[in-house]
Amino acid sequence: METVVHTYYLRPDASLPPDIKARGYIVADLLTGDVLLQKNSQRAYPIASVSKLLTALVAIEQKLENQDLLYPLLLESSNVTADQIAKSFGTKTFISYINEKALKLGMSSTHFADPSGMSPRNVSSSADLLVLARDIYKNRPEILNITLLSTHGTWQNNNLFVQKHEDNYIGGKTGYTPEAKGALVSLFALPVAGQELRPLAIILLGTDSSRGVKYEVARSIIDYVLANVYYK
Repeated sequence: METVVHTYYLRPDASLPPDIKARGYIVADLLTGDVLLQKNSQRAYPIASVSKLLTALVAIEQKLENQDLLYPLLLESSNVTADQIAKSFGTKTFISYINEKALKLGMSSTHFADPSGMSPRNVSSSADLLVLARDIYKNRPEILNITLLSTHGTWQNNNLFVQKHEDNYIGGKTGYTPEAKGALVSLFALPVAGQELRPLAIILLGTDSSRGVKYEVARSIIDYVLANVYYK
């Protein structure tokens, strides 16, 4: 039986990609890993609170006793909660767990110095964060489910995609520090394959320091993909 190979194509009349103002970025299919757009994707930059995705993943795998801590961690991006999670295992031990998990996943450009992302020594590349996003999408969808909640108890989601009910958004994490500038791991199910939705990751590192810009940049990428790319 002949194997049918599906892939991404640019439409014949495709326009040029938007000017993506970020230090590094990658846009890719979460299932296949096919890369649609990228720049400096192997280069490591500070990742701010995007760090909390790996913190959450490791906390779950290490059997975090108080699972409710994942809600302030991922919704309000609480640095205090990140530290509390780490302390429950022993902070140094937990940081070693995080770095070991990154290596196990093949995230060779990733290193953590703290669980929250406040440290500029928490660094990763957009390609590494794609690896993380694919692992979470496949193996730990409960993390993405939390990031989609508008509220949980007294905690409120500070992600603009959730607040504005962005079409086809399926989860992710944002971050900002002066050193990292804007950082964003955002996952979408986009109709680029006729009636079939394809799960795509848009990962941005080092966008303009204005905190809302990362969302605008991601939105411009979505618009470009929907207008110019198809999967067949």
